[in-house]
Amino acid sequence: MWFSAVRDNGQSQFWEDFSADKDIVFNKALINQGGDYNTNTGVFTCRVTGSYYIRYDLQVLYRDDEITTSGVNLLHNGTSVTSSWMSDGATASRAAGVLGFGLVLQLKKGDKVWARTWYRSRFYWRYDGGYASTFSGYLLK
Repeated sequence: MWFSAVRDNGQSQFWEDFSADKDIVFNKALINQGGDYNTNTGVFTCRVTGSYYIRYDLQVLYRDDEITTSGVNLLHNGTSVTSSWMSDGATASRAAGVLGFGLVLQLKKGDKVWARTWYRSRFYWRYDGGYASTFSGYLLK
């Protein structure tokens, strides 16, 4: 069981603003062996009990008009298990970076895992040559 997903916002701009407490739906699966990742909801639902490595990496895009701050949580059955955050602390500094976190979770059949903002954020999804933000997971053997 493994998946790797990206977001295609269907726009000519490759970035998108998210409000706080918004689920991040990576709506395009690059691979979804087992079909456990739902591209409509952004939720991975475990079918096979075991230890899973789960990781998100989100490219943060600067804001010209204000402090660039972004925050993301990884949720397991609705409870936050990770939190990543970045802020440049100044306006118009054109800061950009990557919020990322990976960990091993013991999941049972039916458990759900997904990413959610906890702060208003701006993410960059892709470049002309590829994707800039991903959500992935796989069962460890």
